Amino acid sequence: MPARAAIEVDHLTLAFISREKATLVLRDVTFSVPEGSFVALLGPSGCGKSTLLHTIAGLLMPTRGEVRLFGQPVRGPSPAVGIMFQQDYLLPWRTVAGNVRLAWELRRERPQPERLYALLEEVDLRDAAHRHPHELSGGMRQRAALVRTLVTDPAVLLLDEPFSALDYTTRLRLGELVHTVLRRHRKTALFVTHDIPEAISLADQILLMGRNPGRIVASFIPPPELAQKPPLARRTDPAFPRLFQEIWEEMKRVEDERPA
Repeated sequence: MPARAAIEVDHLTLAFISREKATLVLRDVTFSVPEGSFVALLGPSGCGKSTLLHTIAGLLMPTRGEVRLFGQPVRGPSPAVGIMFQQDYLLPWRTVAGNVRLAWELRRERPQPERLYALLEEVDLRDAAHRHPHELSGGMRQRAALVRTLVTDPAVLLLDEPFSALDYTTRLRLGELVHTVLRRHRKTALFVTHDIPEAISLADQILLMGRNPGRIVASFIPPPELAQKPPLARRTDPAFPRLFQEIWEEMKRVEDERPA
């Protein structure tokens, strides 16, 4: 039996309107994300990936079309959705544990210390629980942000290029960790990136966006021999460069097209 859709984006169009002009940012975007899957939203800078993510999160309202979470229309931010941004947004005056507790405080929910420390243990941050952000590396800060996102147990995670500011080695290791943790907790994830290898190494499905305006132009499913492997192991599989070339050729074709 196929998994139900956690996210449904149905003919979504978004325009930013000012006194001087209207700018069409997204046009007729339609796709779904099955529950428990990890889907990458891939595309060049300026194609509207982050805007689309913010619309799914209920932070922006579409001009036309609809977003649904588990069949229910999105009318604003939902406790079922957790977001990780490019920046970690850790409060410098709070410890790691204090920053994680903030997720409960904003929702006026009772903190669960056992869950907090179990998640910190899972991402190898328990010993850093009482350290402040300035004492952490970039990778440690993003791991703390991941725990803050997970601690309220959202069903869906929206990841807006959370590794983009990290060095290459840290980025690979954190990608592997995030993939493992989300699988273990059976979360649904929509991951924004402009990096083709990153998308291939992490995702069950890759949606390619074009720009001017932003739209879905292609979808790619990694072959079974690739999909069953963890992220780092995928990069050494013979199917990896073949899929990379296929996506790269489609991306070039889209980039060569005239703006709509």
